[in-house]
Amino acid sequence: MATKVNKKELKEPDMLQSQFAQVLLMLQRHRTRIVQAAVAIGVVLLLGCGWVLYEWSNGRAAAALYLKAEDETMRAARSTPSNRDKALATYAKIIEQYPRSSSAMLARYRLAGDAYDQGRFDRAIDHYDAFIKQAPADSPLVALAWNGLGCAYEAKGNLPQARKSFERALRSKAGDGFSGMTHQNLARVFEARNNPRQALTHYRKALEKVDDPALARLLKRKIALLN
Repeated sequence: MATKVNKKELKEPDMLQSQFAQVLLMLQRHRTRIVQAAVAIGVVLLLGCGWVLYEWSNGRAAAALYLKAEDETMRAARSTPSNRDKALATYAKIIEQYPRSSSAMLARYRLAGDAYDQGRFDRAIDHYDAFIKQAPADSPLVALAWNGLGCAYEAKGNLPQARKSFERALRSKAGDGFSGMTHQNLARVFEARNNPRQALTHYRKALEKVDDPALARLLKRKIALLN
């Protein structure tokens, strides 16, 4: 049996149809602005996608160069010293061509360590500083870099700056994992500054953290001498 429709229902437009008609009317009135906005959004999206692809491509290229440098470093350690120079040149190339990449960050750390080993302490300091500024704060390498920076300042005779760097290593997010080494470094600085009380404090803290029996014996000897 058919449902009977009253006059009120015949005269009243359907709510959805009415709203749809209003939307169409609004679109017709503002179609120019809508088209302009759509075009602008499309351009932004295309630029964003292009930038992401560009950074991804750069990251892959930098990573490939970094792996090449690591391979050259390993081969230099085993047999051919000339490969060391090739590796260093590749690290420098990564930093020059892809300065924002994670590979450039690691290259800076590598160059810092090499500069320190070669006695080029100012260069080591520059590379450690650049690495710390770029690296994630929770990276374990940051704690090591602060220690490396402190050792470079210590080698230059700048003991106040060395102390600050070692203290920053302790305060870094991953610093606790290397606190034994850092306390030993701080103890050495305080000992060099004729502050045996502070040196003794840090040697004791270092002893609490070490697992190496030989290092533990050395620290115990240091503590005994300062007591």
